[in-house]
Formats: sequence, C-alpha cells, structure tokens
Amino acid sequence: MQRATSRPQAQVLPLVGPSAPLNAAADSIEAHGFVEREFLIRGKASRYRLADPAGNGQCIDSEHPYTSRLLVRCPQDPAHFNGTVIVEWLNVSTGQDIDFVYAATRELILREGYAWFGVSAQRVGVEALVAWSPGRYGGLSVAAPWEDPATASPLDPAHAFTGAAGGDVLCWDIYSQAGEVIRSCAGQLLGLEQVERLVAAGESQAAFRLTRYFNGIQPLHGWYDGFLMYDRAGPVELRTDVGAKAISMGSEFLAEYAGGSPQDADNQRWWELAGASHVSLAEMQDHVDPQVRRDGLLRLDGRPATLTEVLAHQHAAAPAPLWSRVPNADLMKAALHALVAWLSTGTPPPCAPRLAMDEQGRLVRDVEGRTVGGIRYAAYEVPAAVNGGVTDTGPRLAGQHLDFSPGEMTRRYGSLGAYLNKVREVVAANVAQGFLLPAEASRVLAEAQAARFSG
Repeated sequence: MQRATSRPQAQVLPLVGPSAPLNAAADSIEAHGFVEREFLIRGKASRYRLADPAGNGQCIDSEHPYTSRLLVRCPQDPAHFNGTVIVEWLNVSTGQDIDFVYAATRELILREGYAWFGVSAQRVGVEALVAWSPGRYGGLSVAAPWEDPATASPLDPAHAFTGAAGGDVLCWDIYSQAGEVIRSCAGQLLGLEQVERLVAAGESQAAFRLTRYFNGIQPLHGWYDGFLMYDRAGPVELRTDVGAKAISMGSEFLAEYAGGSPQDADNQRWWELAGASHVSLAEMQDHVDPQVRRDGLLRLDGRPATLTEVLAHQHAAAPAPLWSRVPNADLMKAALHALVAWLSTGTPPPCAPRLAMDEQGRLVRDVEGRTVGGIRYAAYEVPAAVNGGVTDTGPRLAGQHLDFSPGEMTRRYGSLGAYLNKVREVVAANVAQGFLLPAEASRVLAEAQAARFSG
C-alpha cells in the first residue's frame, strides 16, 4: 500500500514529569518482561472535510500545531518483539483516555511479544490529561478552529449516537502521524528494529472514529495494515475498496444500538458474540476499574471511583451486578491473532454467524431469554450464571450477570463431571472454529473445574 505524506514528520520526545502517566498499566507488566514509557508527539496537522462517509476525506488546510502523547508498552528485550505494533485510539467516552482494547488483549500482547501504543488523539482526552497533571501534561494541546471555511458549519460536530463531544478536527492527522513515526522511529525510540505491521485499534466511540478514518483517511496515507474494532465499526459500513484488512467484534448491545453487522467482504470480517455486554466483567475487574480508581478522575462523593461504581450509582435500579461474564476479551484475542495471521500469511479468518434480529431491530431470544445466533462461548451455552448483554433497566451497555447457586448448578447439570463434559464440548468447537485460542481454552476449563455444586 502506498504511504504518502506532504508534511515534515512529527517529533517524538520522552515525556517526563512529577507523576506517573495517566492510564499506566494496572498490573505488573515488568514481570512479563515489558516496559512502559510515555512520549510527547508534536507536529503540524491538517484539517479534513469528511462529507461523504464512504468517500475520501478532503484536506482543507494544514500547519496546525499540536502536542499530544503516546503511551507505550513493549518488550524490554527487542528479541522478544514479534513485529506487530497495536496502535490504540484511546477511548474518551468517560471524559478521559481509557485503553479498552489493551484491557481485552493484554494477555496475548504480553505472552506473544506485541508492542502497544496508546494515542491521545481527541480533545476531551488531552484536556483531561492537562487537568489531571499540569506539571506533566501542561504543554499538550490539540485545539484548532472547528469551522469549515467553505460553509461556516462545524467540521466535527457533537454526535449523540457515537458519543462524540465534537471539535476533534486534528485527530485524523494526529493518528496518521502517530502511525508514521511508530513505523519509522520505533527502533530509535525503543530498539524495536523490525516493525513489520501496524494494527489500528479502538473500542466503541474510538471504533466509530476508526470507521471514519478507515473510509476517509486511510486511502490517502495508508499507514495502517490492519484494523481491529472492538464493539464495533460503525455506524456506517466500512468501504470494501480499501486495501487494509479489518475485523470488527460486536456485542449484543451494539447489535441493537447500531443494527446488525454488515456482510463480510474480501478484506473484512464481522464477529458478533452472544451474551456479550459492551465490555465484559473480567476486563473491568482486572484492568479498567483498578486503573480508573487509582488515577482518580472519576469521583463519587468526592472520592475516587471505578467506572462500574459510577454506572451503578447512576442506575440504582439495575437488577443484578453489572457486566456479562461472557468473555469479550477471549474473542478479541482470537480476532487479533487471526488478523495478524491474515496480514502475514494471507490466511483469511473464519466467517461467523450473526446474532438473529427481528423486523424491529431487536435481538431474537429463545424460551430462556438467551439470544439466538452469533459466536457462542461456554459461558453462554453452558452457563454458570445468567448473563445479559443488554438490560431493560440500568445501563443498557453494561449488561448484567447473576451467578447460579450450587443448588441451581446441581439442578441444571446434575454433577460437576457432567457440567465439565458440556464445557469441554463447547470449548473444543470454539477452538476448532478459530474463535478461541488454546491458552484461553485452558483457562476456561480451569475456571469450570472450580464450579460449586450442592452436596
């Protein structure tokens, strides 16, 4: 793919200050041989007009100065780097940067030697960084005039459907320049000499941004080889004439919110997961919530709070604990693995069945209330809890779970042995289909061994 630029390359400088980075890893990546570093990225960006959601963006003008940041997690030993860099467009739906894609894929990243870069591409996230630590981030700014000089209308208006706050007129070029400097300077910055491929990644609102980027900006510059969208690409369809390959993972929530996924194409796969909420419980418990509470930008009664606590406080009528136990992260890891294999060997990922939708755009459910169709994991097919990807009360995107008692497990399955046999059958099918990696299959089986039965 042709990669062209008409501007000087952005500068990348080590970022130092009186605090640790916002969004520092919630667990000890050093134990896995990884390091975490932070850099300033500084350059001059162009503004684009993206009038046609399925057409190339039109450059309006350039030379708009910006300074943002790159957060990096990579193998300390360059020999352990596998050649793939994941470049996550950090999500700002909560008013701050959050690394949801890293949260979902971190086990795969750490065990297989990926490098991960988080890009603060949007105004809301950068302004939150400055407010959080002026001493560390006081020089950051991605502001530029919002108006289209031809029409005086906003170039990037607020958008209720996608959750966009608006005003992000430089984000497209910031993300392009991030890809450019990562590809050309990773060796100089981090000792990662052979960057073989860049995977653009984003979750929810960031995935919607990447959809616009894929359709309007990627054809102009071509810095990214593959795109990984977590719940999901949209709300418009991805173009089929863009050379980059893409996998989009969708939950029950986005299936109803944005409508069913489009058809697969030569360079696109759309995977939907039955029983999945917008983010799954394990990602929230193990990464996002500890990180958000530690950093302290979200607060309840003046005290640092987790995202789960804030949502539960806003929706006190939620009938059960938030988030589904269906593991979105397992499918995201399988998708990343499949995307990289697609890019490196040409082997296409499997196509997946869609979640069934009725004429009103609602999910079709069976007599037990479970959705029909989609990729089906053991957590949903052989459940140890009621899992809901969407709820009629409470925050719809969070879904819910309600664990079965030992008595209910015995009533449903009879014994631990019978339950394990059913789990093994589903797990084996998921692995054979390419929707579950062997390491995650082993974890699922180990977790099933710990199920409690009465007597």
